[in-house]
Amino acid sequence: MYNAEELQSRYQKDLGFIKRGLESCERAGVSHDYFVSRYLDEDKTIPINSEVDKMSRLVQKEWNDLGKI
Repeated sequence: MYNAEELQSRYQKDLGFIKRGLESCERAGVSHDYFVSRYLDEDKTIPINSEVDKMSRLVQKEWNDLGKI
């Protein structure tokens, strides 16, 4: 399991983006390694996981509704 703040420091990406990505993986039952590899390491050879994609849209909407973004 990854720590969002440590990943933010390492990759210099938006902390909210990282937190939403990790949460999306958890909701989809997918390892955080998927998010780190595909979106932080930018390995586009890894196919998009449709469940993570679906959860990502849901998490994004929830964060927007709560004013976190």
